[in-house]
Amino acid sequence: MGNFCYCHMTRLSLYNCNNCCMLPSMGQLPSLKFLNISDMNSLKTIDAEFFKMENCSSVIPFPSLERLEISDMPCWEVWNSFDSKAFPVLKCFYITDCPKLKGALPNHLPALQYLSIVNCELLVSSVPRDPTLRSLEIRKSEKVVFHEFPLLVESVDVEGGPMVESMMEAITDIQPTCLKSLTLQNYSSALLFPGDRLPASLKTLRISGLTKMKFPMQHKHELLESLSINNSCESLTSLQLAIFPNLTTLRITNCENMESLLVSGSDSLKSLNSVEIGHCPNFVSFLGEGLSAPNLTCFSVYDCDKLKSLPDQMGTLVPKMENLNISNCQQIESFPVGGMPPNLIKVSISNCKKLVSGKAWVCMDMVTSLDVWGPCDGIKSFPEEGLLPPSLKSLRLCNLSSLETLDCMGFLHLTSLRELYIKNCKTLENVAGERLPVSLTKLIIMGCPLLQKRCHKKDRHIWPKICHVRGIKIDGRWI
Repeated sequence: MGNFCYCHMTRLSLYNCNNCCMLPSMGQLPSLKFLNISDMNSLKTIDAEFFKMENCSSVIPFPSLERLEISDMPCWEVWNSFDSKAFPVLKCFYITDCPKLKGALPNHLPALQYLSIVNCELLVSSVPRDPTLRSLEIRKSEKVVFHEFPLLVESVDVEGGPMVESMMEAITDIQPTCLKSLTLQNYSSALLFPGDRLPASLKTLRISGLTKMKFPMQHKHELLESLSINNSCESLTSLQLAIFPNLTTLRITNCENMESLLVSGSDSLKSLNSVEIGHCPNFVSFLGEGLSAPNLTCFSVYDCDKLKSLPDQMGTLVPKMENLNISNCQQIESFPVGGMPPNLIKVSISNCKKLVSGKAWVCMDMVTSLDVWGPCDGIKSFPEEGLLPPSLKSLRLCNLSSLETLDCMGFLHLTSLRELYIKNCKTLENVAGERLPVSLTKLIIMGCPLLQKRCHKKDRHIWPKICHVRGIKIDGRWI
């Protein structure tokens, strides 16, 4: 490695060297900036020779290395003989899937900005508090702990009980002022933020698998922009959105006890852009006078068994909404009072039998793309006359388990329809009525064996109703 031929090498990867038991002296490469070591199944020890040869005492090991990645080393156990002068400009250090590694990590990395330790279950170490450190990711490495919280760190992602607990104790002592992004995962004991409030500088918070965490609700969180709660905060039954005046993204999933979002008529969430609520079986309502979010563009709700309606007055309170996704919400029967947003373009409805059977779709008169997914058991004919919005350009029908007949009468008013896609409707066999719209330029049918058979044979009852379509694709073949 000391050969002059290598002096300009900047990148080096060693992987799948399964017979290699010892690493060469890569620390002698003066220009090396990026080093990746992975899948070396026989390597058990990294020792002094990794840094430099014995006769090179004056050489600074890895003088130019900026990024070091070590991963998938199933037998690596020890990292010995750290050189205190090594890695003077190392910025990014990733160590992943080294299940037998027991030793500590280098404790003096003066330029380190990003540290990631994942799936190193036996590694015993403390988080470095170098002043340059900006981002930390420590997951499934429960013997790595915080002794002091790095003062200038901006992003933290931690998983596992001991890691989460030690981090919360550390921020209690420090009260960080630079922390902008925090991800906490998988801790089953009771947990509370210091002072029952989030760090004031926090902009992004992701919580997953923290069932006993008490969410701080007594103070406004002025800077928070993105909030994700997954399978956490079991004591939280309702969330008052007014405490997040600058929220842009809200995601609540797998929260069994969550019942409602509280929205006051006087509160306008001017920054809110995206809302997702899913797998919340007791979620019943959006309490208040509707969700006032003038810049909301995307709204998704799924697997909410008790939800009966969307927020009221969506036509005026969320005027910029473009995408709406509703899935497995069996109690929703109609679209909300006051009409739908005037800029709504794409709608996806999945397994909502009452809604698909309803009569109130005409309020979506700007929608150009509609996806209807099943199973929606019991719906044998689709669509009913006048049901679909006349502005449609693209329609997808998928997984409708009981569908037997496609009714052309329901398409008569769709003068802008260009694409019709039908997939996995196993019982679909008939096309009733005169013919599909003359505007249609593409018809794609997949996974509908009964209908496909008749189309291939150009059945005299089916073919005249579809033959005017320029592009017909049946089971992956254009005909």
